Amino acid sequence: MSNNAKKKVVLVEDEPEVRKIIRETLSPYSQDIEVFEATNAGEAMNFLFPDSPDNRPDALILDLMMPYGEAGQELDSDSDQDQIETGVRLLDYLRNREKTEPGTDIACPLWVAVTTARSNPHLIQRMEQLLAGNGRIYLKPFNDLELEHDLACILNIKSHVDPILLSPEYSPPTRASGGAR
Repeated sequence: MSNNAKKKVVLVEDEPEVRKIIRETLSPYSQDIEVFEATNAGEAMNFLFPDSPDNRPDALILDLMMPYGEAGQELDSDSDQDQIETGVRLLDYLRNREKTEPGTDIACPLWVAVTTARSNPHLIQRMEQLLAGNGRIYLKPFNDLELEHDLACILNIKSHVDPILLSPEYSPPTRASGGAR
């Protein structure tokens, strides 16, 4: 990227070590990507719903289990005391806002990389419905090279990942709406 502004990626993860791994994974792209970190849903909402449409992120990396923070009331945290569904509720809230908020392009929803250690089939199915082809689920421990390559593809920047290092089953991401934002 030469004359273009940096792409904005919001990283929502409450575990410091996982945030560190993802930050290091994305460090070769520091000329192209600016990473904004949040440790709970409330902090994430500040990045996801900025005052200006120009400050909207280009991609989201979202952990599923995390504290609600200041978003507890909006995301109905009282019915989720164990904070198991925080990421699901945040993504559901995001998708609903994308449909109703002026200035958003509902034809091109935010691409979301969901990271989780939970492989509950019901939870995975719900996440796939919310992603609707505009994201991917990465089960922890996930292949950080695949996440790196996926983000580069979605953000239209050159990937630094040697394709030989990706798993044989790997296929690059696509958007249900046909391409990157």
